[in-house]
Amino acid sequence: MKKRRSQAVRVLAIVLLACFVPAVAGAQSAAGAQSAAGAKSAGAVADWIDRTNAHRVAGYVTLGLATATAAMGLLGSEYHWIAGTSTAAAATVSVSLGAIAYSDRLSYFWPHAVLAGVATAGFIGNAFLLEGGSTAHVATGIASVAALYGAYAAILLLTN
Repeated sequence: MKKRRSQAVRVLAIVLLACFVPAVAGAQSAAGAQSAAGAKSAGAVADWIDRTNAHRVAGYVTLGLATATAAMGLLGSEYHWIAGTSTAAAATVSVSLGAIAYSDRLSYFWPHAVLAGVATAGFIGNAFLLEGGSTAHVATGIASVAALYGAYAAILLLTN
């Protein structure tokens, strides 16, 4: 179990690094916050995320992984921990992409953002902090999947 968690931590670290590199590359420094070049750079990453639907795709991947993870947990699959770690990574990527691209619209999409953030925190907690099979792990998993589907329902209601 300890070896699997160690591998999972490495995978999450790589995913987080890959996720935050565009944010760091596009972020403005405090000294250059007024420069038009800095603003253009930050906007380029957000535009790319918006143009390619990267946040939407990552969100759907997260929904699929969360559903598969829940099913594997119910069935007692030995691969549940892999699906759970993958769900945590995908949720982190999705939330990060959304934060980069749509932070200027947070006042409108806040219900979606809050629910997605709660779900992501739960997925990360389940993958790396809680003991698999414990009551806390099961309850957090159920609550996280519910929050993720709530985030999906919120974005459907807000955009339609």
